Amino acid sequence: MQLRLAGLSWRGLARDLSVSPQAIQQTAAGRPSVPIERALAARLGLSPQQLFPEHWTSAGVRIPVERASLHKAQHSDIAKARHGKNHEAA
Repeated sequence: MQLRLAGLSWRGLARDLSVSPQAIQQTAAGRPSVPIERALAARLGLSPQQLFPEHWTSAGVRIPVERASLHKAQHSDIAKARHGKNHEAA
């Protein structure tokens, strides 16, 4: 709502930042993105702390963004054998 009051749109802001409109929408919905949060706050004349208080401590320190870890395949005995580990010579 604040974007519309400022004469902005998600699509226009996305174009200005070279990101997708979905990235803007997700950030506005609360998904952490430091660069997009800063840009949104700047366009609205607010600080990121004011616009996204849930991402900041009461002392004004940014709460670290936790990313999902990449999928790590577990090595089986077969995989180890393919890589030459624990492989017995015939």
